[in-house]
Amino acid sequence: MPAMARSGLHTACDPVRGNPLLPGQGVCDPQVRVYGDTAYLYATHDARPASTGFTMHDWQIWSSKDLVDWQLSGTLRPEQTYFGKASTQCWATDAIHRNGLYYLYFSMGPKNIGVVVSEYPAGPWRDPLGKPLIAEGDVPTASRDPGILQEPDGTSYIVFGTFDFYIARLNPDMISLAEAPRRLQIDGIQGPYGAGKTDDKPFLHRRGRYYYLSWGSYYAIGESPYG
Repeated sequence: MPAMARSGLHTACDPVRGNPLLPGQGVCDPQVRVYGDTAYLYATHDARPASTGFTMHDWQIWSSKDLVDWQLSGTLRPEQTYFGKASTQCWATDAIHRNGLYYLYFSMGPKNIGVVVSEYPAGPWRDPLGKPLIAEGDVPTASRDPGILQEPDGTSYIVFGTFDFYIARLNPDMISLAEAPRRLQIDGIQGPYGAGKTDDKPFLHRRGRYYYLSWGSYYAIGESPYG
């Protein structure tokens, strides 16, 4: 095929800009964190993207310096965690930096939330607890889909759950809870299942004086992490 002439500012060899970011890779529930000049995308990995079910053997970390070209930079397998064996339920995750270390929080299926730690944003990872950080039965909702809020002074919170969301402040060690999880109160709830219901995969961030709690394409605001 003959070379294509330059058209505007781009040539035929320019990287594709658009969606999906990683076609055919089965990357699900992504969470992006920026460290220095690099963005890291922490995600579940569906080994069968065309399936209507979930076949998730591991978690992946992708990195990019321009938000266009992404490289697979690390993988965490359930065998490397307290779980100690293979699984197809490596569900949603998030990560954060504190104390000179990187902490990756992961859903072990719909029942437990674990944490691993590394000196590098993409691992290798080690499990500092040997057990879940938040276990099945700790709260009356599914202990899964963790999201991390970190304040400028380093104070960090974990939010998680399905339909009923829970929040707890983390200790400075980032691998233990400073308080019992408490249920987030949300007024006027809307979600994909109709009025009065949220969804899963909550995420909490702050802009100015307000905190934003989001689930899917819906969100609520408050003046405190607790609502």
